[in-house]
Amino acid sequence: VKAEIDTVIAAFENKAAFEEGLADYNMTLELYTALAQLNALETMVREFVTNEVSALIKSDDETVEADIEENFIAAKQILVSNDEGDDVEDNRALANDILNRLEAGEDFDALVAEYGEDKSMDAEYGRYFTHGMFPDEFEQAALALEVGERSGVVESYVGFHIILRMPIDSEYVDDNFETLRYYFLNRRFNEMIAERAQELEIEYKD
Repeated sequence: VKAEIDTVIAAFENKAAFEEGLADYNMTLELYTALAQLNALETMVREFVTNEVSALIKSDDETVEADIEENFIAAKQILVSNDEGDDVEDNRALANDILNRLEAGEDFDALVAEYGEDKSMDAEYGRYFTHGMFPDEFEQAALALEVGERSGVVESYVGFHIILRMPIDSEYVDDNFETLRYYFLNRRFNEMIAERAQELEIEYKD
């Protein structure tokens, strides 16, 4: 952590300038260090718990295959993202215009190519994801769709989404199985944290 912080400080004119930058975010060097330590610890715990060798999460092929069928979603989207400096209302109007064109019969994939800003989405198969990987609004809208069904304009903190639910493709699953296993392991880790958090009692003091 110290080496990481030293690298960050080196990007500033001097340590005082770095601390002034922290103050702009109501932070001190002590707090910044504590947060960096927590982040490092969480990363180490996550890596240990999700490592197949530790066997803390059952993640054999059969378990993951069953989970993909039950808890994974495949979907394409046309994303109009709210980038810094964008006018949100202009983006909303663009998303609604794209939706009107879809309803008039234009091709979804063609409009993805023309307007879509999700550059890491697979053009043929879309995105495969499980619970907690995407904004709640996106996930709930995708879950509500039948395979082949399209959503209206869905707004999230990312921007505006038009979603097309896709089938789970066995060939895609086979080709990307280790990536999907990684998604599964991380979701189970997050679920374990949530389950543990529910067991904790909060004591309030003056």
